[in-house]
Amino acid sequence: VLNNVIMGKDSKGSITLPDGTEVWLNSESKLTYPENFSKEARVVKLEGEGYFDVVRNPKVPFYVETNEMRVNVLGTQFDMKNYPNRASMETTLLSGKVEVHFKDALSGIILKPNQKISINKASGKHEIKELDAKNQILWINDQLVFSNEKLSDILQSIGFWYGLDVITEGKVDLNQR
Repeated sequence: VLNNVIMGKDSKGSITLPDGTEVWLNSESKLTYPENFSKEARVVKLEGEGYFDVVRNPKVPFYVETNEMRVNVLGTQFDMKNYPNRASMETTLLSGKVEVHFKDALSGIILKPNQKISINKASGKHEIKELDAKNQILWINDQLVFSNEKLSDILQSIGFWYGLDVITEGKVDLNQR
């Protein structure tokens, strides 16, 4: 039996999975997970954004899957974004260790705490950045924080946060930080 947890527009919430793992889902997100995990692996599917605080169990690995990526979680805290209408997806590691596997890739990329990997869905190219990962999950506490972000990304985040379209008028450099 598969369970689906869906957050509508302008809502977010948390769920505890059968193994005790805590998951926070952001607005317009969906998590699919089995009623009971198998003895070989704990596998969930994410669409949208989720923050995971995974219960460590080395004998039964935990995986988060999207259409283009699979993250092997090794008892950790991380945030993952994969909205269907966005050009990229990302995984940010707060603590512990994750191994990110891309669709059709032979090997994975291991992230260290305070690293974020962004993947362009069209090209498949990825970039790893160092950052303060705590800022990536402030949405759980109803906070938005931006540091050295492009104006275009900030406006997109604000529009998503408030459920509206942000339109600029005149000559505005959307690449400024």
